[in-house]
Amino acid sequence: YVDDVAIYQTLNHTDGAWAVGKQYGTPLVAGVNNNNTINIEICVNPDSNYDKARLNCVDLVRHLMQETEIPADHVIRHYDAKRKWCPRKMMDSPELWTDFCLRVRGQVDEVKSFEDGAGNWHFTINGELQKTRWVKYKNKWFYVDDSGNMVTGYAVIGGLVYMLNPSKADMATYGALMVTNNLTQGNLEVQWVE
Repeated sequence: YVDDVAIYQTLNHTDGAWAVGKQYGTPLVAGVNNNNTINIEICVNPDSNYDKARLNCVDLVRHLMQETEIPADHVIRHYDAKRKWCPRKMMDSPELWTDFCLRVRGQVDEVKSFEDGAGNWHFTINGELQKTRWVKYKNKWFYVDDSGNMVTGYAVIGGLVYMLNPSKADMATYGALMVTNNLTQGNLEVQWVE
């Protein structure tokens, strides 16, 4: 069992937990049973943080893979074994399962932000300072300049004019304003870029 705070193991891996259960249809992965699997339950409670519990489960799975030499392509859902709609949250939002699998394989970039003490914000991806690029962080887009500083306000990036929130620096969610002619001609033609 894993939640947002702790991990509990109730049986030895060789004991065969009574967990796989009955079949709800033709399984996507044949031959899965209680004796050839290690079963993990992500606890979902109204007062807990599911996202943190899911990340804790990723850490647990990676630990178990290393300990037992189970390859990442053998990490499956209850649904894959018996066609039970489980884990429900990942079945309801398939992108959560995709993200889970990428994290288990170590294929998700770790994006972090930090303030340098002088009021400038920066981003790192897997520990490397990002410069002159767009960075997606917590489902929002930010731009960092050639010094690695997060850009705010109006900015011309790659010939396009963007409005970056002056207080939060994230790109306006409605898109970007693209200038389609020379500003010195007196007429400003624009179009929205999604």
